[in-house]
Amino acid sequence: MRLRNRLALLKNHKNGGSGTISYCGELEMKKKRVVEFGFLIFALMGCEADISNSGFDPTLRRSSGISAYGLPTPLSVIQEELESPDQISPDNESATKTVDDLSDENDFEAVSSRHTIESDAQRIEQNRLTYSVIEPTDLPIRSVNDRPNIVEYALQTTNSLRARLYSRGPFASERLTLVNCSRFESPSKAQEAFLSKGGPKWDRLGLDPDGDGFACTWDPTPFRLARSGG
Repeated sequence: MRLRNRLALLKNHKNGGSGTISYCGELEMKKKRVVEFGFLIFALMGCEADISNSGFDPTLRRSSGISAYGLPTPLSVIQEELESPDQISPDNESATKTVDDLSDENDFEAVSSRHTIESDAQRIEQNRLTYSVIEPTDLPIRSVNDRPNIVEYALQTTNSLRARLYSRGPFASERLTLVNCSRFESPSKAQEAFLSKGGPKWDRLGLDPDGDGFACTWDPTPFRLARSGG
């Protein structure tokens, strides 16, 4: 093979050709192909799939609820026998009641089969005999006490608020009145105490500094309007 190549080179050289260059180019092409073929083999070896650990775990058992294939195991069904009517306990007797045990008073056909117009009239008459009519009586008499009636007092007076009717001493003042009125739960309680201590003529508790006969902020207007209807 080498001899043939050398003869070819000498022949080309005599003919003035470039045989050396062609031979070298051919050799470089062969080397290049060998290198490319080697890289191709290594590339194919590197593409081999690795499925050694793809999620499969042979240690799993059915006791964990997962089968060996990774799927849930089917649930087991336990078949129990139902109790017969003779075996029903007294506690479950209420559950065995049927529609026949319910009232049928709203069923016209069922009621008409048991009652007649005459029997209904007799029952109505019996119910009327058991009626008890309570007649209205007079209102109870109000018990007598020493507490003044502020409603009656409001209806007896006609003067407006802050209209002076009674004279008060030189020591009467709005500031002192506020302190005295704060001792009572409400203006009505203050008015009752005011009347029980000599009011409206006398103001011994210091609740009516303007002398209109009304203690603190008590106002007779609502009672007057209730009587007049307005």
